Amino acid sequence: MTRARRLLWTSLLLLMVMSHVLGGQTAPLNEQRDRVGFPANYAGNLEQVRHAYLPGRDKLITVFVNALAAKVTALEQLPYPAGSAVVVEWADPRKTEKGDVIRDEAGRVAKGPVTRVDVMYR
Repeated sequence: MTRARRLLWTSLLLLMVMSHVLGGQTAPLNEQRDRVGFPANYAGNLEQVRHAYLPGRDKLITVFVNALAAKVTALEQLPYPAGSAVVVEWADPRKTEKGDVIRDEAGRVAKGPVTRVDVMYR
């Protein structure tokens, strides 16, 4: 992955982390509305572009994008083209009985239950 693309996805990840950290007010469940739609089978239908563990928050983030968003590979190409979709999946890491994080064969933190999914369309 090129340095520019890494910077682009790191910036997106930082934006998502700040969104999660700052929280924001959400409507009660009975008042929430699906404003953007939820892409069915996003993990199978979209390209995975980032997988990162945030030890300070004890969360695992996986970012998926559609073909239009995947064409953006450098900051100079922003904004994303109309029709772009970005999905950020937040999950708890899998842990041992002692509370240690479990890693897969590649050394990445193993994903546990998904706790939140953010969907952004342009």
